[in-house]
Amino acid sequence: ISGAREERRTVTAPLPNGGVFVSAEVLPRVRFKAHADYLQLRVKKVTGRLTDLEANVSYQISPNFAVGTGYRHLGYRLKSNRDLFDGVIRYKFDGPVLFVEASF
Repeated sequence: ISGAREERRTVTAPLPNGGVFVSAEVLPRVRFKAHADYLQLRVKKVTGRLTDLEANVSYQISPNFAVGTGYRHLGYRLKSNRDLFDGVIRYKFDGPVLFVEASF
């Protein structure tokens, strides 16, 4: 008796990325926040990169609520030279951000 056996496993797990975060009260009720995150990974014939940058200013309108504006850059890049997929996938977002923050 002979035969072939194939077994596959899939694991979804978060990947740690390096980054910095800064937050400072620049005036009473006015806060500046910024973060920068970066991750680059290579596994066999697949390479990937994540870049996440954001800077914003918020105004504390009450002890539990703030409004703000800022700018964000988010970019993903995935390149593969494998038989199943040979190519590049890119995603990029650059633009302004408006937000409301609530804390309790």
